[in-house]
This record gives sequence, structure tokens and C-alpha cells, in this order.
Amino acid sequence: MVEQIPDPAILVERDADPSRPGLDDTVLAFVRELDLDRFIARDQGFFSSFMAQLQRTLEDAFGRRRDRALFEVHRALYLLYEQNFSVPTNPQAANQFHPFLMRVRNDIERAWERFEVQRAGVRPDDVPGEAAAFANLFLERCRRHRLARHPLFDFLEYSASRDEIVEFFLHDRALILRFCDLVSFAMIGADDEVRGELASNLWDEMGNGDPAMRHTVLFRRLLSYVGWDPDSDAASTEPYVGILDWQGFAGYNLHLFFSLHRRNYFKSVGCLGSSEFMDGDQYAKILRGCRRVGLDDQERLAYYASHVEIDAQHGETWLGNVLVPLVVKYPEARHEIVLGAEMRLNVTADYYDSILRKLLASPRRRSLERIPAERYVTVAE
Repeated sequence: MVEQIPDPAILVERDADPSRPGLDDTVLAFVRELDLDRFIARDQGFFSSFMAQLQRTLEDAFGRRRDRALFEVHRALYLLYEQNFSVPTNPQAANQFHPFLMRVRNDIERAWERFEVQRAGVRPDDVPGEAAAFANLFLERCRRHRLARHPLFDFLEYSASRDEIVEFFLHDRALILRFCDLVSFAMIGADDEVRGELASNLWDEMGNGDPAMRHTVLFRRLLSYVGWDPDSDAASTEPYVGILDWQGFAGYNLHLFFSLHRRNYFKSVGCLGSSEFMDGDQYAKILRGCRRVGLDDQERLAYYASHVEIDAQHGETWLGNVLVPLVVKYPEARHEIVLGAEMRLNVTADYYDSILRKLLASPRRRSLERIPAERYVTVAE
């Protein structure tokens, strides 16, 4: 059986009018507005006009799958989520729970969730409640998904240039630098039965008490090694997302959608669990690709090297010490856990598709003509 990356021309339609103001730029102005109430009150017709624009854009994004609308919607949602991590003195923090912005966020989330739930196709009756059967199903869904053997990582291991590997790092940096916050969110309101495992994962993120081994520090050290010195004082990831397509914003946003809503807690732990199972093998391929192009400083590669070892263990313990205990205690949670994992697998596969296409379409890659693109856009089972 051959599995293909979908052609983006089939998945999305292109907008014909690239000059119109985007939903995302309007939302950016909202979150940075010093007096949002006054801004809205100046024009009595503003609310109805903007909400009509929002609904049109949502229909274009999730109904017609138009590329520009998808970008606008996901960048707008990203900007709304980043309010939760803003420096307290910034206007974004003052507008964090403004009812107008919450309405906009909720409308985007509901439209996106409807699409992703339908795509995931996880029915409650499909998920067994018995602990061993649930664990087997969770593992099988992760292993069978095309993300488990995504060709991006074969490309990085065997063919990518140094610059292309660095470009991959730059695509991934926003989520990696936010990941400690995501694990912290999982601790909020956690049941005693699972709190220990969650705390262990958070402690690993924090370098097990060694500031030099915090995972954010390790990743910044890697970026510095390849010539990209990040702003180590930045609370927001906004300086790092200019490289992202809509698929990259969607991958980032999904974690925040799960983490910021209490109703999505079980989806969140399922999402994180699927990540723990897959990242180790993929990171091992990244490491081999790095060494192939001369990036071989063990200390600077410690972020990926440590995850190869850690995630192999965390995948098993997350399943046994978080997911299964929650299913035993809350039988109704089993569907939500698997749904969260499946949504993450789908959205992340979209994201990796977009990166691989971008790398294969680069002028340098086309000029080399040494690796047939078909090698990396198909995967044989």
C-alpha cells in the first residue's frame, strides 16, 4: 500500500483578492488596542460588520478550505491565545478576557473543532473501556497513523542540507519553546492518581533541577549553535512564527485549544500522550541527519539526544500512569482521550506535509535535481 501526501491544490482553494485586509491583522489591532471598549463604541455598526466578516472567513476556511482564509483564521487564533502569555504590562494582557475577543475566539474554535472532530472519525463505541483493550487501541491508532512514518524525517535523515535542517528547527521553535507551559497546564486540577507522572514530565522539562538542562535552554543552545540566537527574554513566541504557514499555526493552536479549556482536559492528555510515543523515533532521525551534515556537537544537540531517551520511557509511563488510570476512573473519558490524540496526529501530519513541500520546492533543492521528490512524498507500508 502506498500512502501519499495530499496535494495542497486539491485540499485548498486560493483567494483571488490578496489585497483585502485580513481577519488576522484586524485581530492583531484588537489585542493591542489600549482601550478596546472605546474603539468598538466609536462605530455602532462595527460589531455586526466584523462578525459578518468573521463568519464569511470561517466558511471560506473550514467549508471551502481556502488557503488564505485558513491562514487568517489560524493566525488570528494564535494571536488570541498568545494573550495568555503576554508580559503583564502589555495591552494584550489587559484584553485577555475581553468579552468581545472571547466571542471571536469561541466562534473560531467551534468552527475548527467541528471540522477536526468530523475528520478524526472517532466514535465512542470504537473505544473500549477495559484498561488493557484501551491501551492496545491507543497504541495501534498511533502506530497506524501516517504520522508515525512521515517522510519528512527520512528526508531530514538522508538528504536534507544543513540549511534545510536548520529551517526545520526554525519551524518547530515556537511550539518547543512553549511546551513547558503546556505540561504545566496539564497539572492544573489533575487527579492525585496521575499527578506524579505529570510532575515527573514537568521536572524533566525543567532539567531535573539543573537550569542549564531545561529543555527551553537546550533548544536555545541548539539555535545558537546553528547561527540563530533567540531572544531569551521573550515571553511571547511572536518573534518566531513569521516562518509558519497556516498548518504551523494550526499545530501550535491545537495544543492551546486543548490546554486552555477545562472541557478539553482529556483531549489534552491524549494529545500529549501521542506526542510522547512518536517524538523519540523521529528525533533519532533528526540526530542522524544533523551528524551527516556536520552538526555533531553532542552538547549542542542535547535537546534532541535527551528526547530520544526520555520520550521512549515517557510514552509507556504516560499511557500506564496517566491515560489508563483516567479511563478507569472516568470511563466516559476514553473517547475524549483518543479523539485528542487523533486530532493531534492529523493536524501534525498536515504541518509536516507543509514543511516537506516547502523544503522540496526550494530553489536550491530544484537546482540540485539529485533526489527524486517522489521518494519523499510517498511512504510504502
